[in-house]
Amino acid sequence: VLLELREAAGTIPGVLLEFRAPDSGPERGKHVDLEIIAPDSDVLIKAGALAHDFMEKSLTEINGNSVHTYIDIEDSRPLDGIEWVIDVDREQAGRFGVSVSDVGSVIQLVTDGLIVGTYRPDDASSEIDIKLRFTEQGRTLDALENLRIQTPEGALPISNFVERVPSRQLDRIIRRDGRRVMDVRANASNLVAGAQISQIAILPVSGRNRYMVSPLARAHIDSG
Repeated sequence: VLLELREAAGTIPGVLLEFRAPDSGPERGKHVDLEIIAPDSDVLIKAGALAHDFMEKSLTEINGNSVHTYIDIEDSRPLDGIEWVIDVDREQAGRFGVSVSDVGSVIQLVTDGLIVGTYRPDDASSEIDIKLRFTEQGRTLDALENLRIQTPEGALPISNFVERVPSRQLDRIIRRDGRRVMDVRANASNLVAGAQISQIAILPVSGRNRYMVSPLARAHIDSG
C-alpha cells in the first residue's frame, strides 16, 4: 500500500508527501539523521545541498534491481526566496532633515503597518494594536519606490536617500550548543517490486551522526 501511495503521489507536481507505517513503540524518527556544523551559513547551505544530492542519487543493488538507497529525504535548508533590505544613507538623509526613524515610519505604511495606538475589547485579556497602512493596491514594491516623505523642504521621494537591496531570505537559523547546524534526514528504501529489502544491508549504521565542515571540505564546497 505504501508503495502504491508513493507512486500515486509522485505524479503530482509541486507536492511532496511522506508515507510511513506506524511505529510500534516510541517514535524513533528517520533511519538517517545527519547533523552538519559550520560557522559560515553559505558553507552550511552548500554542505547540506551536497548531502541531500548524494542521498537522492545513491542507488543500491538488491536482487539484481537498482533501487534508491534513501527515500523521504528532507533537510533544514532555508526556503528559496528574496528579502529586501532597506539601506538608508544617513548622511544624505540628514541633509534633508530626515532621521532613520522617520524613514522607518513611512516604510511601515507599505509593509506591516505603523502602530498608532492600542485597543482592548471588553471580551479580551490583552490589547490589540491599531495600525495605519496603505490599501492592498498601495503595498507593492513599486509603491515603495514612489514613497514620499515630508521634509523641511517639502515632500520628497525617499529614493533620494534610500536604496532597496535584494538579499537571500533566511527564514530560520538552527543552533545547537551555540553553533549553526543543518539537519539532513532520510529513510532507507524498504520495498522494490513488492519484495522486502533489508534495511540493515543498506544502512549498517543508523541514528544521529554529527559532521563538522573542515577547512579542506569548505574549500571543496566553495570551489563547486
